[in-house]
Amino acid sequence: MTRSLLTSQLHAPSASRVVHRKIRVAYFINSLQDGGAERQLLQLLKCHDRNQFSFSLVLMDGQYADRAQGLVDDVFVMPIRPGGNSNWFPRGLDYANAIRRTAAYLRQSRPDIVHALLPGPSILGGIAAAFADIPLFIR
Repeated sequence: MTRSLLTSQLHAPSASRVVHRKIRVAYFINSLQDGGAERQLLQLLKCHDRNQFSFSLVLMDGQYADRAQGLVDDVFVMPIRPGGNSNWFPRGLDYANAIRRTAAYLRQSRPDIVHALLPGPSILGGIAAAFADIPLFIR
């Protein structure tokens, strides 16, 4: 990780001074339904320094998104239908579409860091982050 990413320094084009901005972090997780990783993420969001970081949240299921209210600046829900393995072909198309739309969201929001928790969000988030040219992906 480069020093400029850690300190989040931007050089002002018309001045010789350095302008500091918040580091933008996008967290990926299945949902905010009650579970261990979900509770850990909410606790982590409560403890971060809001003067140094801004947060967005990408969920595979948005049913409990209200639990992050006041902790994140933005919530994006991947467009994935619920279902099991018996519907593998339509779900495969859903995953491809979710990756495409999530990559578009990441290109628009431009996080400095994408941090994914749990296997599904790590796979889908990693592919979307690669398509969006995000500089740092943590899984």
